[in-house]
Amino acid sequence: MSKVIITGAFDCGKTTVINRLRELGFKTHVESPKLVMNKIGDRTKGHDMNRPLEPVLAKDHFCPVCNPDEFTKMCLDVQYSIEKEAVSSVNIFERGFVDIMEFYTRMTGRLWTDFTKSEYDKIFLLDVMTDTQVSKWGKTKEERTAEAMDINKSVERMYTELGYRIIKVPVNSVEKRVKFILSHINE
Repeated sequence: MSKVIITGAFDCGKTTVINRLRELGFKTHVESPKLVMNKIGDRTKGHDMNRPLEPVLAKDHFCPVCNPDEFTKMCLDVQYSIEKEAVSSVNIFERGFVDIMEFYTRMTGRLWTDFTKSEYDKIFLLDVMTDTQVSKWGKTKEERTAEAMDINKSVERMYTELGYRIIKVPVNSVEKRVKFILSHINE
């Protein structure tokens, strides 16, 4: 069984690439933060996407920014479940444990150390697609692009420090990115 991670900052094309791989018959797994956010539902609402992120004080509000410790724990639990249930010959995951750690560190300035390192066979880091970045959370397109590039550097550093080899996927069409990834999976 092979575990493949496709990672990268926001708006790098991960979901589009993974959807194409699913269409080609590969077993793909949605990232745990998306599953947790879906489970939480409307309790995540309350942030104005046109303004910088600020804490929401509503009693029933729950989101990764306002509750990073609880959110991280939930994501780790879901990630363990996803990976435990992965039994196909090739499993493609949208992000892995390290991505959850990177988010937590970025939000809190602290390291989350209570996790078991998973064994991944390939880690693909999608380069930032500057054309897809948009103004959001009170930041300009340029600020969001710089933030995405910083996230990619941080993700790469954290995977590398844990002993993983990163394969960078350059900006290109979906088909060329998929072909690039498949050429490395089939090595």
